[in-house]
Amino acid sequence: QKESKWSRNIRSQTNRLNTLVKQLLSMAQLDENSVQLPKETMYLSVLLCEESEAYAEILRERGLHFQPQIKRGIEIRGNREYLKQLVHILMDNAVQYANEGGNITLSLDKRALRNRIKLTNTVEHLPSCKPATLFDRFYRDDHSRTQKAGGCGIGLSAAQAIVAMHHGKIEAYYTQPNTVVFSVYL
Repeated sequence: QKESKWSRNIRSQTNRLNTLVKQLLSMAQLDENSVQLPKETMYLSVLLCEESEAYAEILRERGLHFQPQIKRGIEIRGNREYLKQLVHILMDNAVQYANEGGNITLSLDKRALRNRIKLTNTVEHLPSCKPATLFDRFYRDDHSRTQKAGGCGIGLSAAQAIVAMHHGKIEAYYTQPNTVVFSVYL
């Protein structure tokens, strides 16, 4: 039986609201200072490789060129589930906003005493806002484009909270030609 345009739209909106509710619950948990999340020592290199592999099909479908540059053997003490969520937020964001046939690079290296995760993606047009604004809760640069792409405007705010929970730092900046860069220091 064929699915009508109306039922596809209902399914899309339901999925979008489901994602928003999950993200809001996650943000509420991260906002509670009293919550102590369990941390363990793990290989950040392995986690990044495993989690980014989940995007192989969608990257291929969109014609995006993915270049992982993940240094092996880098360890971290952190919460595995929230670090997985961090990787997914950054990858989802890159896939959503990368231009058709664009480039996405995910790298991991050691900078002084910190590990640096760096994710870059090319875009059709750079956002009109200052890079720090991208982390504002519910901020979306172009409402029609982000609604169509499924954005809720909360993912990068959640990423910032996850990084803060790990006593790290996250920043965004733009480079030419039309590239958005996220650097996470843990």
